[in-house]
Amino acid sequence: MENNHIVALLKNVAQLLALHDANPFQVRHYTNAALCIEQTPQTLAHLSLADLEKVPGLTASAAKLVHELNTTGTLYRWQELNQATPPGLQALLSLRGIGPKKLRIMWQKLGIDSAEALREACDRGEVATLPGFGHKTQSAIQAELAFRARYRDMVHYATARPCAERLVTSLKQAFT
Repeated sequence: MENNHIVALLKNVAQLLALHDANPFQVRHYTNAALCIEQTPQTLAHLSLADLEKVPGLTASAAKLVHELNTTGTLYRWQELNQATPPGLQALLSLRGIGPKKLRIMWQKLGIDSAEALREACDRGEVATLPGFGHKTQSAIQAELAFRARYRDMVHYATARPCAERLVTSLKQAFT
């Protein structure tokens, strides 16, 4: 597993912990581990626990998380949180302007667990009535949902290009 995948998974665990109102120290632990790994030039995949503990800046607990990922391919804590979170909420975490705390409020107060439910709540004006929200926040959410809907079937060039290059290479090899 590459470092960027490890970082993404640790950040996702931190978001899910915040969404479920976990201890802020746990959230910070996963966030700090992700930040440390982002700054590590060394590839951490396939390193033993002893080698991981020697990586500069990597704490012992972060080394254990990376070791768990290297040996099992996943994190037990992530699986646990992922099962406790409705699938639609995972997608909403990636919306610009909505963090785990705001999403938790919408989930608990309005029962929002999908983009469609969020769109409907915004159309009814319910989001603006929540504490810490307002019409400006509701409008920003609606704009973000509209943007996502408009570009849903498109793939970013930087994502598509490596796939296209592999396809071209495979086709050239198959027909030469």
